[in-house]
Amino acid sequence: MSIEEPWQALKYTYNVDFTKPYFLAKHFSIFDVDRKVVAQAPENACDAEITYSDSKNTVAKSIAASCSIEGSYMAFSGKASMGLSATSNSQTHTIRIDARVRARSYACSAKGRFRMSPHKFLEDGVADYINDESPEDIVDMLGCFYAYKCALGGVFEKSYIMEATEDDDEQSVHAELEASYGGLFSVSGSAQMKATSRKSNKNCRMTIKWHCEGGNTKLWLGCNRSNFEATQKAWAATVDDSNLFVYGLKLQPIWKLIKKVNPQKGKAVQALLEKRWAKQKWNPIKWAKKVNAIPTNCTVYLQGHTGNFLQNQAPRAHFTNTNRLGYEAMKIIHVGGGEYVIESQRTKCNLQAKPNGDCAFENKNRLLWERWTIEKVGKKYCFVSKHTGKVLQCRPNGSCATVNTNRLGYEQLNIFTR
Repeated sequence: MSIEEPWQALKYTYNVDFTKPYFLAKHFSIFDVDRKVVAQAPENACDAEITYSDSKNTVAKSIAASCSIEGSYMAFSGKASMGLSATSNSQTHTIRIDARVRARSYACSAKGRFRMSPHKFLEDGVADYINDESPEDIVDMLGCFYAYKCALGGVFEKSYIMEATEDDDEQSVHAELEASYGGLFSVSGSAQMKATSRKSNKNCRMTIKWHCEGGNTKLWLGCNRSNFEATQKAWAATVDDSNLFVYGLKLQPIWKLIKKVNPQKGKAVQALLEKRWAKQKWNPIKWAKKVNAIPTNCTVYLQGHTGNFLQNQAPRAHFTNTNRLGYEAMKIIHVGGGEYVIESQRTKCNLQAKPNGDCAFENKNRLLWERWTIEKVGKKYCFVSKHTGKVLQCRPNGSCATVNTNRLGYEQLNIFTR
């Protein structure tokens, strides 16, 4: 069997395939064209990208945008786009991180009459099939999209698909994966799919999978943060004309082509596909359960080792007494990236860690001085300043300070919600 020339990728229609990078695969050879109507340029480029998708910023929209078919993004929607089986009854919010490396060897694009009037280049019998067959049969035979531009080369993709809690965001999830797996592009074994749970939350199911098209895929085995660049370079060198993969597709819905042959049949195919895609819509309605959940966006009271509670003495922060009244009422607010502010309910000012170690409620900023990370130590919590790296502590005299990095008795606080 002879190897096709790179430009011949534009002879085909394409269908959605959620097992492939960018969710697209060749389907049917529909155009009878030669090299004269396709521009082919050699390229030698290798790059990487990381994309984040969730219920609001869906993978369907990002894929459709990359293919220049934003109006048809529903083709890439649904549970399958987030790594779930079509039969799954999951209604839990899900996050998907896709880390990709791309090695580009060629860029191809339709030109002249082929770009402007592709219906004049159909293979023998295709026009008759469009005129004679039902919309269902036409879609099954011809597919959903045709391409006018593409890249050819290789694509390595590693995906992390996980159930999400309300506190998750792009920054915090990236940090979690980097810390847990030695880099987003790491491959620790030959298994291409692994079902597990998140390192930060055993309540959250997670699937990790990797896939490579083009080049010597085995070179990715054992990839980690320290050898990523060397692996990327070695793999890119193995991508050649014998193992090219089509990606970077710019598409048009198949009904635009069909309408040029038979306008009524084209409208029927459009209605059929849009109805099918609409049925794929998935609206998760619940969040995964948090582990040792930090009570956020509600009134809390922070108790030190003395039994006294943190109080806002406007602006001085102090552990003065055992009251749980207005002066002691606080709210822990997640501000993204696993960072929090401690807001006084009396003044709405946020606790800040000053460079000299003092703590005060001086303003309503939510900047570096006011931001904290929270660590669970047994049944208690330590608040670590993002500004100084020091830990909030309750001193025996009741003063509040950040003067060291201990996570001991002085630094361990109880959180009460009533």
